[in-house]
Amino acid sequence: MLHVIESEIHKNGCILSKAWYRSIFSDDRRCRYENVDSVIRRMCEEAQYTTPMLTTVEISKTDMGHFALQLLMDSLKGGHKGVARIEFQCKLIKRDSCTLAEDSKWCEYYI
Repeated sequence: MLHVIESEIHKNGCILSKAWYRSIFSDDRRCRYENVDSVIRRMCEEAQYTTPMLTTVEISKTDMGHFALQLLMDSLKGGHKGVARIEFQCKLIKRDSCTLAEDSKWCEYYI
């Protein structure tokens, strides 16, 4: 059985909440991208205040930017045409939401 810790970000900042669903998944691309960006920014800001603090994965924005630029340059030269898959080095940032069950102060929740 899987139990999920319900935090403020789950209650108020869920990316698929009904309040955001229509604008994120609308047919207007500009509207969709602007709303996804604002929802993600808001979720990242609110995540600092959740209890327990959420464990996250840190991925280098610089590496992603370099790869995106390489794809763009290659595409402009007529090279790259398909879907690209790349794995970036990442770092797990453990916080209170990732702990041994017996050490957890949230003993009523488990995964």
